[in-house]
Amino acid sequence: MDFDGNFEYSHIVSVNIEQRQGKVQVYPNPFTDGFRVEVSAGDELPVPARLFDALGRVVWQGTIQQTTQSLELSALPAGIFLLKVEWDNGVEQAKLLKN
Repeated sequence: MDFDGNFEYSHIVSVNIEQRQGKVQVYPNPFTDGFRVEVSAGDELPVPARLFDALGRVVWQGTIQQTTQSLELSALPAGIFLLKVEWDNGVEQAKLLKN
């Protein structure tokens, strides 16, 4: 209701939110030498992925080829990392800690 006592109905708008095609899980987390990436992506594989350090620098980039894939990253220093997997309809992220 307005200040003058009048009212007007708003237009109804329908919103369709698409679910992302895949879901990313990483384990173990924290990790020491490497970790496994598990995706439920169906037909979208392979998908590009990148690992960033806490300063935003790319420290690894590659392609996730399988629904479960191991990454060997023992050369990385201890710290916090962010794995980004790039789907056709968006990006999913997973935060990782290396001991």
